[in-house]
Amino acid sequence: SKKTRGYTKVKTARRKIYICAACCACALLLIIGGSGLYFTPTSEICIDVNPSLVLSINRFDRVISVNGLNGDGMELTRTLDVKFKNYSDAVNLILENEKITSLLSDNEIMTITVAGSDEAQSAKILSHLEECTAEHQNTDCYYSSSDETKAAHNAGLSCGKYKLFLEAHA
Repeated sequence: SKKTRGYTKVKTARRKIYICAACCACALLLIIGGSGLYFTPTSEICIDVNPSLVLSINRFDRVISVNGLNGDGMELTRTLDVKFKNYSDAVNLILENEKITSLLSDNEIMTITVAGSDEAQSAKILSHLEECTAEHQNTDCYYSSSDETKAAHNAGLSCGKYKLFLEAHA
């Protein structure tokens, strides 16, 4: 018994294996759950000039996807590197894009719509975007409810174009 120490090494080795397996299982659950939180959109920013873009924003204010709503928008998304950046940095990169600046200098009107399920986050994003775009001419920012956003996407339009469509229809 003195030489084998009562076989405690075997028990200790099994215990270490069980603890290691439990830690790996917990880490896997955290990774899967965390990625679900990270990749769930809570707000979106629709940017309309002629290239129409939709930026999906997560609860951590990061851009998780960029979609072009028309041909020009899809072409612009290929040249932009805004995915996984903070939304304010992403919008600044879009506003500084030479195609967008040339359109704005030609008196084109840009509408930026903020919509989302988290109203507090959407309000914060809207107020920040209004500050960022105050120095840019021909740029309007406004809020759209989730229902209006769904109706716009069902009609195949961006939020800004859908709002103009409704005004023209009325």
